[in-house]
Amino acid sequence: MKWKSKDYCRKNTDPKLRGAFLELVKCSLGTVTCLDPVYFNWMEEKDWDSLFRLVQKHSVTGICFPVIELLPIGLRPPSVIYLKWFGQVQYIKATSFRMREVLHEVNQRLEPLGVFPVLMKGLGIACWYPNPSLRMAGDIDLYIPRDYNEVIDYVEAWGFLMTYMPNHDKVEYKGVCIELHHQLIRFPIATDWKLEVAVVSDGFADYRIPDADTNALLLLTHAAKHLIGPGVGIRHLCDWAVFLRHNHQVVNFEKLWKELEHLGLKRFAIEFTALAYDCFQVDCPAILPWCAASDERLKQRLLDDIIERGDCGRQNMEWRRKCKWFAYYITLTVRLLKFRVYCPKYMNKVAWHRVVGRMKFVFRGDPFGSSLKYTRQRK
Repeated sequence: MKWKSKDYCRKNTDPKLRGAFLELVKCSLGTVTCLDPVYFNWMEEKDWDSLFRLVQKHSVTGICFPVIELLPIGLRPPSVIYLKWFGQVQYIKATSFRMREVLHEVNQRLEPLGVFPVLMKGLGIACWYPNPSLRMAGDIDLYIPRDYNEVIDYVEAWGFLMTYMPNHDKVEYKGVCIELHHQLIRFPIATDWKLEVAVVSDGFADYRIPDADTNALLLLTHAAKHLIGPGVGIRHLCDWAVFLRHNHQVVNFEKLWKELEHLGLKRFAIEFTALAYDCFQVDCPAILPWCAASDERLKQRLLDDIIERGDCGRQNMEWRRKCKWFAYYITLTVRLLKFRVYCPKYMNKVAWHRVVGRMKFVFRGDPFGSSLKYTRQRK
């Protein structure tokens, strides 16, 4: 699948198209059992093509496909788009199955060493979707809780190429990208948050994931970091919505709120949670105080940015591939100023840590900070 720059920068999505898109996503999460035909009875082939591109852009191609069958036959997409959509869904299923096989093999290789990786985001969050295999995941994120450098040496001994990066390292294994993290909550503001491990199942296997409190913090900090650079995609909002629906009774919201206050993410968490409640009808009494504190103007601005800009990091990857580091840092600076109101304490840290601090990589000819020496010294 080829992504062109015009797909990233599409502006001013038609309000009717936006309504159809949100209705499709809402139904795909199991919030409602049927699609409202009012959102789709005006659509022609070109409109379905635009909707399909929007679904692709936000990486919800898989989860949205099954609910199309809920529409009356006369309102369904044209056969050309339907078949294209169907083909991509089959690819998503195959990729999801292969990633689960690779994760199982990686665990089997590391567990005899006494290392038990913790699955972050992705496949772990997919367990709470109606059909886990349809939730797109670009890679496998694993937190290595101990002996990180020794694990890296061991993985290198498998004979696969390791890519060293400042915040994590990654390896391509059997066609699957695996990111190895030495920090679970990577944030420029120090936190002494303690991890506990939980186990979930998606019918294929059991997975070690962070406990509910840690997972909530991880999802919110991850989305906040995306807000600054590549943009928050609708999939991030879907992940938060399905997480809340299945875990709201076990999350300690008082503890979570105190940590968000420490990290300077209160406003972002309020507006992001209010969007999940409004757009996807998340039935969770514990978040009602958060939603009541929402600012309608800030909430709408965040939703507009999610719809128009959010692309789950593809633009960053395109800039990296083409070495357009100047465009990357200029865009980062503009977004720091535009969205500072959502998390000012975090933005101030990022302004130094990611804009000023990373310029040293630019001047040494390594604008994105890939460095074996840097990786080895960070333990």
